Amino acid sequence: MIAQCFVLIWALVLSFVPVAISAPAAKQPYQVGETAELNGLKITVNEAKESAGNQSIKPEAGKHFIIINVTVENTTDKDVSMSSALQMELKDDTGQAYDLDYGATSVPGGKNPDGNIAPGDKVRGPLGYQIPKEAKGLRWIFKDVLGSGRVVFEIKWWTGPLEDST
Repeated sequence: MIAQCFVLIWALVLSFVPVAISAPAAKQPYQVGETAELNGLKITVNEAKESAGNQSIKPEAGKHFIIINVTVENTTDKDVSMSSALQMELKDDTGQAYDLDYGATSVPGGKNPDGNIAPGDKVRGPLGYQIPKEAKGLRWIFKDVLGSGRVVFEIKWWTGPLEDST
């Protein structure tokens, strides 16, 4: 029974994987504004910015929000399932990984780019992370759901006064 459930779950996961499996381009890391291609997906980091939050959502003491706005386009002929929690992460130069922070993601408004993407369609949305103010060398990583590849974007932002979305 357990083996049958595992096979069923694995088959479901494989049904969302693009048919054409190709290696990512050799150019890495990508910069904000550039587009990377991975297994039939075009991934663009549109912008990255620092945020002090808004009236109801603030980062913890000693931390700040980093908001990364991304677009993912499906160039395959099959639906592709996206999960920001499973496929996207932010790391600093020490290797520390930061989880998606749903409070930070809600600050700029909009919906994070999760769900199914139909062939030829695209999704765009914010991803928010709460990180220590001293974190440096940030890299945003998009991973194929089965681990058959990844693309890395170098995350830099303007270091002037923080915006206040109040």
